[in-house]
Amino acid sequence: MIRFLLSCAFAFSAGASAAEAPRVVTDIAPVQSLVARVMEGVDTPAVLLPPGASPHDHALRPSEARSLADADMVIWVGPELTGWLGDPIKSLAPEAAQLVLSEATGVSVLTLRQGGAFGDHDEDDHDDHDDHDEHEDEAPVDPHMWLDPQNAIVWLGSIAQALAALDPENATTYATNAAEGAAEISAKASSIGALVGAVPRSYLAYHDAFGYAEGWLGLTGIGAIQSGHAVELGPARLAELRGEIAEKGVSCVLTEPQYNSGLLDAVIDGGDRRLVMIDPLGGGFEAGPSLYLAILDQFAEIAKDCNCAPSPDSETKEEGADSCALFSFSDLVRSEIEAVGVHHLGPCSNEIADEFAAGVALAIDLGQRPQLRVGTEHQIGAGGSPDDLAALAVAAL
Repeated sequence: MIRFLLSCAFAFSAGASAAEAPRVVTDIAPVQSLVARVMEGVDTPAVLLPPGASPHDHALRPSEARSLADADMVIWVGPELTGWLGDPIKSLAPEAAQLVLSEATGVSVLTLRQGGAFGDHDEDDHDDHDDHDEHEDEAPVDPHMWLDPQNAIVWLGSIAQALAALDPENATTYATNAAEGAAEISAKASSIGALVGAVPRSYLAYHDAFGYAEGWLGLTGIGAIQSGHAVELGPARLAELRGEIAEKGVSCVLTEPQYNSGLLDAVIDGGDRRLVMIDPLGGGFEAGPSLYLAILDQFAEIAKDCNCAPSPDSETKEEGADSCALFSFSDLVRSEIEAVGVHHLGPCSNEIADEFAAGVALAIDLGQRPQLRVGTEHQIGAGGSPDDLAALAVAAL
């Protein structure tokens, strides 16, 4: 009987200890990664936004709603990015503590630039948010704050403090983890910044997602094709942007997995401009404490793929510029053809792809349409014409 009581007491004690760890829910994977780093050894926070979903517009699934309803604390970027989360927090987790990271003391906040050619990029250090409501009519805030490693470091400290207030027993662990995580981020950012910043580079973006990376990487943003997160530019603004590119030159095109690569090519019109794919949300990486560092690692590709600084007035490339190979819609078409199994085009395959690209570049969005399904019986021989290839592709659609 005594052994039984002791066993029950031990089980109860262990359950109570485990229950002391707060149930934390986050909005996006980069935030979950930072919180997971702070909570390492204590518990694992949940994340609401699934991989591939847009942070700007998301409807909670039943399982996500249950996770939110069970939360002791919600840590999120704020309404600037995940505005859809505000009402569910009020209705499903009204008693949960909240940490709005965009309002954390010491966070550097940028305004979101309009699409087209960029003007000045104003910065505001939000050390005091008491007058936040007085600026509702000002330009919208750029919500991609985690792409500034210094902001991530500030957030680690805020997260540790908020968790310690809710869970004093693990306060020392939270503080230690936050300090170690900050050192890791600082070292990673320094090494990547030194690598990328060794050569001045300008870039074109699909939408204004990388403003927070410009300072620590030494980049200059020329403009963006998309205005806001869902509105593409009209012909007049696109023409203005192309003029800006022609005047200043562009080393890199920074884009994200979900965007229209065909429209990008229509803007840059070929030239020595390399495309670098960066996912600010880290959709292709394993969730957890290391995901944020993996997001930063993507920016190292800029040094590898954009190691030239093209000048519109220069007829010769600088040393090392050969690695800045032409990236045009023809290259995209050629890679798509290889991917779907149209082989044996013979020695004229490049010419066929080039002519095909010229004819359908602005009519077919290869980034959005279904994959072409072409069997071996449809393969085109060496004598196949561009019209044959075009007819085959359209038929497959």
